[in-house]
Amino acid sequence: MNKNQPTKTVLCIPGKWAKRSEFLASIIDKNKDDFIFAGNILLNFKTNQGFDVQLCEPDTNMRQAFKLAGSVNQVSQNFLKEIEQHTMVAYLMADTGTPESAEAIAHAGSAILKAGGIGLKVESSGMAFEKDH
Repeated sequence: MNKNQPTKTVLCIPGKWAKRSEFLASIIDKNKDDFIFAGNILLNFKTNQGFDVQLCEPDTNMRQAFKLAGSVNQVSQNFLKEIEQHTMVAYLMADTGTPESAEAIAHAGSAILKAGGIGLKVESSGMAFEKDH
């Protein structure tokens, strides 16, 4: 693998948004002057960096996926029950490969968590985290 070649990072963030417009309103309300969601892009106002976001219907396998991915850091049963009740899933995607780009997508993921995300699963590493982690 070429060290200069970016890696695609995908973060899975289930939440309890009823519809796309509620997700949009929550991003704006909870991340004033930091992030905005337009089209399928989450834009960081401070860095002018955009991240692809795909909003999806609930996934019946989400609890099991988070249970397996959260086994290393031992996610709680209460957390898994909350994951099971999600109503929408946000997939946040960006090219990473440097510490700066990894930090940038982490900040974007945090913005979605602030806006009502329940937890976060890093698809490439197979690790899951509760919101407070």
